[in-house]
Amino acid sequence: MELKGFLKRRNKRLIVLMAVLLLMLIAGCGGGGSSSTGYTGHIISGTVTLNGAALSGVFVTVQSNGIAAVTTDANGNYSVTNVPNGVYTITASLTGYSFSPSTSLSVVINGADVPGQNFTAAKGGKTNASLSGAYNMVSFDKTLPSVVSGTITFTSGNWTGTGMQMTIGSTQMPTVSGKGTYAVSATESSAGLFTLTPTTALGNTTATASQCIMSDDTNTVVCAKVGDMTDQYSLIAVKAGTSVYSTASLNGTYYMAIFNQSPGSSSQFGTLTCDGYGGFKFAATQGSSSAANQAVSQSGTYTVTATGTATFTPTSGTGMTCGMSADSNTLVCASMASANVQIGVAVKTAGSGYSNASLTGAYYASYLDSLSPFESGWLIGVPDGKGTMINVGVQGNSTGPSQPLTNSVPYSVNANGTFTIGATGSATQCGMSANKNTLVCAEVDKTTEQSILILIK
Repeated sequence: MELKGFLKRRNKRLIVLMAVLLLMLIAGCGGGGSSSTGYTGHIISGTVTLNGAALSGVFVTVQSNGIAAVTTDANGNYSVTNVPNGVYTITASLTGYSFSPSTSLSVVINGADVPGQNFTAAKGGKTNASLSGAYNMVSFDKTLPSVVSGTITFTSGNWTGTGMQMTIGSTQMPTVSGKGTYAVSATESSAGLFTLTPTTALGNTTATASQCIMSDDTNTVVCAKVGDMTDQYSLIAVKAGTSVYSTASLNGTYYMAIFNQSPGSSSQFGTLTCDGYGGFKFAATQGSSSAANQAVSQSGTYTVTATGTATFTPTSGTGMTCGMSADSNTLVCASMASANVQIGVAVKTAGSGYSNASLTGAYYASYLDSLSPFESGWLIGVPDGKGTMINVGVQGNSTGPSQPLTNSVPYSVNANGTFTIGATGSATQCGMSANKNTLVCAEVDKTTEQSILILIK
C-alpha cells in the first residue's frame, strides 16, 4: 500500500513537471515579435482617395520579413491587423493609376496601432507615347461650316490625317490630308489631357490648338477648340482595329447622338439597331431651332468594309458613313455629300441593369452648341452616383473671349441605359455604353438651342 501510494505521488509530480516544461516550450517558441511571453498584434490602417473621393479596389501591401496584402473597401479604407512590432513598408497599386507618395510609406510599430497611412491616387501617368496608331475620326467646324471624316494617326508627338473626306456646306471636297503635333500636358499627365495643333488644315481655318482628352484606356479621344473666337470646333476619334470587319460586326442596339448645322440647325438622340446582316433601323427624337420636336424614323441597309468603314443607306433621307472602333462598340459618323452637314456618335448598349449609381467618377467631354454665338466647349463632368452632376469647363464663342463654365445639374438614369441631364422639360437626352465609359447626348427639348455632347471616362 505504501509503495503504491509513493508511485502514485511520483507519477503526479512527473506529470506536473512535464506540463510546466511544455508550457515553457510553447511560450519560448510562439508569439512573434521580441517578446518571449506571448504577443497581441497591432493595426496599420489608412485611406486611398482620388480627387478627394474614396477609391476602392486598390491593392495595398505591408512588408517586413513577410508580406500582407489587402484591398481598399467601398469607402477607400484598408486595415492590416495583427502586425508585430517592427519597421514596415506600405505600398499602393492599381492598374491605370499612380499614387502619392510615389514610392512607399515607412512606419514603425512599437506597442501601438498606426492609423492614417493614406495615399492619394491620380489617373494614368499618360505621355505622348500613350497615343499610338490609327484612330477613326470625325470633326465639325462651325466657321465654314464643314465636316471631316477619316483617319488620324498618332506617332511620338506628331499626327497625320489620311484618306479624309471633307464637306463644306453642300460641296464635297476632294480627299484632303492634314498633319500637326500633339503634346500631353506635363501637369495633367495623370488625366491624359493634351493639345492637338494642326500645321495644315484639318477642316480648321486656323492653326490654333484644340483642348483634348484621351480615355483611361486611350482608345477614345475628344477635342474642342475653346480659345479661338473665329473658329468653333469639335473632334471625336476612336482607336481603329487591325482585324477584318464584316457586316456581322455591327449587331445589336446603339445609342446615337447627331448634330446638324444645316439651316434650322437640329440635333437628334435615339437608337440605331443593326441586325448583323446588313439591315438597320434608326428611331430618334429631333429637336430643331425652327420647329417643335418631332419623331425621326429611318430604315435601310448598311455595308461594312474589311477595314471597318460602315456606310448606312436609308430608303429615304440622309445617310451617313462611319468609322468603327476596334471592338465595333463605338461608331463615329458623318454625312459627306449633303447640304445637311452633320456628325454623329453611337455606342453599343447592354440594354438593362443601369441606375443613377452607374454614373460615378470623372467624365471628360467635348460639345457643340448651336445657340448664338455658336459655341464649342470642353468640360469635366462628375456625377455623384445619386443624381447630381457637377460640371467645370471652358466654352468658346465666336463673338468674345472664352468663358468659364461651372454648374450643378440633376441627372436621372433609366434601367435601359438612357438618361437625362438637366431639368425636366429642357433636359439633354443621353445614352451610355455597355461599360458605362462613353456617354452620347443631344439636346432635343429646346427650340432655341441644339447641342451634342460626348463624354468619356
